[in-house]
Amino acid sequence: MNSAPSAWETLFRPSPAHGPLVRLPLRLLRRHGQPLLLIPERGAAARMALNLYPAQTVKARLARGLMRGLAGCGLLPGGERCELRLAAEAPLVRFLCPPGVRPEEISLAVLPGNPNVAGRRFLVLVFDAAGRPARVVKIGADAAATRLVQREADFLRKLSPARLQAAELLGEFADGDRAALALAYAPGPTPRADDAGPLPALLTDWLDTSRTVRFGELVAARQLAESGVADAASRRALAGLADVAFHPAIHHGDFAPWNLRVGPDGQWRVLDWERGEAVGPPAWDWFHYWLQPLVLVRRQAPAAILAEFDSFRRTAAFLTYARKAGIESNVDALWLGYLVHCRDVTRQAEGMPAIRELVARVAGR
Repeated sequence: MNSAPSAWETLFRPSPAHGPLVRLPLRLLRRHGQPLLLIPERGAAARMALNLYPAQTVKARLARGLMRGLAGCGLLPGGERCELRLAAEAPLVRFLCPPGVRPEEISLAVLPGNPNVAGRRFLVLVFDAAGRPARVVKIGADAAATRLVQREADFLRKLSPARLQAAELLGEFADGDRAALALAYAPGPTPRADDAGPLPALLTDWLDTSRTVRFGELVAARQLAESGVADAASRRALAGLADVAFHPAIHHGDFAPWNLRVGPDGQWRVLDWERGEAVGPPAWDWFHYWLQPLVLVRRQAPAAILAEFDSFRRTAAFLTYARKAGIESNVDALWLGYLVHCRDVTRQAEGMPAIRELVARVAGR
């Protein structure tokens, strides 16, 4: 009996109508039984492919470092041998290829994405003819995923990559129920959660101090209204937020350490702009960068998180930012608005019990 095709086999759909098959031997790595990475079998490409996994904990970073060393020798404990079949003339396969690389010569790695969330996207790291990372292609293969891919491409076309510190958009692809965008490869590790680095300067640069807007004018306000904020305490606490005025900011929407890369020059590159807004609430990206590692990586208790937040909001860097954004007297309202948005709008797949408790505690103050 034939087993059901894997998600990546379904994604590429090799067909005789699209020329001869290209067979890529790969290794499948799993985490908690779920597919984590498909990587080349050995060599520099295998080592570099492991960077697709944004390890956050010390244990995960050490494990990835060990695997990188073993991968260079073709030794991957627990890795399953598999074969990815591609049709050489398929439009999506041709889109994957960097300049100078024919489909028959392609080398790649795949991060299959989270199968438990709507809008699952696949990240494909493609190597050039010299075996160096050349581009990352993000592919969506259902309605929710294609909307996110197309939205990210639209956003990156409208704003300067230099202003966003984003990877350069190299191209777009659409084919029925699939959509893809190609981005320049952003080298380097993710920053550590406690490494602020250039964060204050970056987020300050995203402020538009030439104008003032009310929160009620923003997309985030409409999203909160349409979500139907779930509890009376939050509704009461947020009642005045719509009239709060400030200097708006470029808003990333998922500004967590694992969506950033620290380049060889120390400059950050910001990835994954599918939630981006050109005019958004100030401070929310900073809250996100600060909070999400506490919830998702350190699994910290909500009471301890709030105690740390009281210290964080008094740091010199954040106070300077708050003054420039014009939010010094409205940090609490924006903090609660951000938390409710996590709970009722983005509805993050992990850490929701902690987010719900944080909302209840902050709204009840």
